[in-house]
Amino acid sequence: MASISLSVSPILTALCFLFFFVFFLHHPTSGSSGNAPHVTRNRKWMRFGSADIGFKPCKASDIVVSQAAGSPLPDGIPTFSVQISSTCSSKCPIWGVHVSCGLFASAKLVNPRIFRRVGPGDCIVNDGKPLESGVSLSFIYANSFSYPMYVSRANIC
Repeated sequence: MASISLSVSPILTALCFLFFFVFFLHHPTSGSSGNAPHVTRNRKWMRFGSADIGFKPCKASDIVVSQAAGSPLPDGIPTFSVQISSTCSSKCPIWGVHVSCGLFASAKLVNPRIFRRVGPGDCIVNDGKPLESGVSLSFIYANSFSYPMYVSRANIC
């Protein structure tokens, strides 16, 4: 009986690994620049008949601002990743979201439609446009220190 021997070239192995990495392991936010808006939708599961299904008005506290240190720029300036999310469970959007941001400045350009300083200690999110339930906006800024950020005011339906 004849035996069949299969040999796989190292190039084919590398291509298979690359395909697997790109399509199954690659995180959607890795490699994104701070200039491009990054929007994700978070989903909440609701049980049929649950009291959570009824209308609940949103509150300014339903906007969550989180921040984490990132990799420094090539010139050594630290970077910080910021994510601003709407966790309100109603269909009512929140607009005119303002964040207390000190004298915010960045050595790396931040898309002004996503986040910009409009005055001392006052930054506006999403150009003042509605931030719907489950939506997250993110950006990266670079400075020698991080700015404490929290929602200072928002328009709520």
